[in-house]
Amino acid sequence: MTETTTDYQTKLPYIPQEIKALEANQPEEDIVMTHGDFCLPNVFANGNKLAGFIDLGKAGPADRWQDIAIAIRSIRHNLDGTYGGKKKMDFTPDMLLDKLGIPMDEKKYKYYLLLDELF
Repeated sequence: MTETTTDYQTKLPYIPQEIKALEANQPEEDIVMTHGDFCLPNVFANGNKLAGFIDLGKAGPADRWQDIAIAIRSIRHNLDGTYGGKKKMDFTPDMLLDKLGIPMDEKKYKYYLLLDELF
């Protein structure tokens, strides 16, 4: 049996609304090479040094905020106990953004988190 558009929309009625929101709010892009799923489980460290990455299936040219938004969400949830159930420390996005030398871009942050929910 194949799914029709109606079947799909019944199962996921929010998708068309979310796509419309993404289309209406697409920010100007600053294209760089991105990981595509830059979250803590996909990063290897050796002490305080970066040692490597895994899960590069979505790597390619995209706005830098695609990786930054996912990284902020991942760091926050890994440290606040959302993932794993044990709080490790408090985290604010400014802790990462200060290291990157960039200010928070709320529009891009929200846009790329919403976009990631569709993948």
